[in-house]
Amino acid sequence: MKVRMTAEIVDNNGDVVKTPVIVETDVPDISEFSDPREFYKVFDRFERPVIEARNELGAEIAKEYLEEASFLKGGEKEQESRN
Repeated sequence: MKVRMTAEIVDNNGDVVKTPVIVETDVPDISEFSDPREFYKVFDRFERPVIEARNELGAEIAKEYLEEASFLKGGEKEQESRN
């Protein structure tokens, strides 16, 4: 079984500014939760990869966001120096 997370940067009009970032990770099948004595072990095998995927997704979307911001900032400086 997999968990897939998607994040995208959208402007105030709802238009996608950057291509969506997708992170996918394997998790235990839901049927593995059938034994109550094993719940915490199975949940740990679910939670850890999901947290890691969330962190990876956050880092990737932040990188995309900051690259876009630095591109815009750099473009302004370039235009100012031409004038």
